[in-house]
Amino acid sequence: MVKGLENIDLVEIVNRAGVITRQVGSKHAGLCPFHKEANPSFFVFSNNRFKCFGCGEHGDAIDFIRKTTGYSFSECLKALGLSDPNGPKRPGFPAGWDKKVELIKRFRKWEAQAANELGALIRSTYRAMSKWVSVEDMENAGEILHSLAIWEHYLFDILVGGNERDKFKLFKWWIANGRSF
Repeated sequence: MVKGLENIDLVEIVNRAGVITRQVGSKHAGLCPFHKEANPSFFVFSNNRFKCFGCGEHGDAIDFIRKTTGYSFSECLKALGLSDPNGPKRPGFPAGWDKKVELIKRFRKWEAQAANELGALIRSTYRAMSKWVSVEDMENAGEILHSLAIWEHYLFDILVGGNERDKFKLFKWWIANGRSF
């Protein structure tokens, strides 16, 4: 155990990272920053530990910072004010922290919007296909059938069932290419 870690206010760190929590008994609950969800399954407990009952992520303040920012262990200690030999200080978050938190917020917003818009596009395409009555109708809409396969079997699979790394790669590509649905 890292000396001074027990004195860190994990709720403050979680809130600073953009997770809005509310107190529920002796714990705080909020939407998990590690996966998309509609109902809070992320909890910060009074022993300064967190657990998401949706995705299973768990740990202490160091784990939370490592998982939300990608910082190394020593960078986490520094961010928490625990690397000073004179003892722990109030956490001071490096300048990069706010940028990473903002990027995570943008990513989660994009993820939800992209999945909703892509799902609506797929549903409307199937509705249009159900009205086809001839081979000519299908031939005239060949491009949409080709696109449908990409939407369903690549983009939607990543957005709904993919891992976070693949989703984030898609997000970066999407932003870099100025894409929209």
